[in-house]
Amino acid sequence: MKNHVLKGFLLAIGAAILWGVSGTFGQFLFQKRAVNVEWLITVRMLVTGIVLLLLAGMHKKNEIWQIWRHRKIV
Repeated sequence: MKNHVLKGFLLAIGAAILWGVSGTFGQFLFQKRAVNVEWLITVRMLVTGIVLLLLAGMHKKNEIWQIWRHRKIV
């Protein structure tokens, strides 16, 4: 149980740090590099989707593709 608490604590701290850094980095891109808002949102969504699929694939192996097995479900 103690291991789960520590893991949760570290994940929460890491998420807070990444959330804060992403805002600062986004502001830098908008002001200094003239990046388009739509482009940045698209890139963030794509990267997040790929990371989530990779993590799900590592933990659940082939279960993430079960939705595509039956035409009715899709």
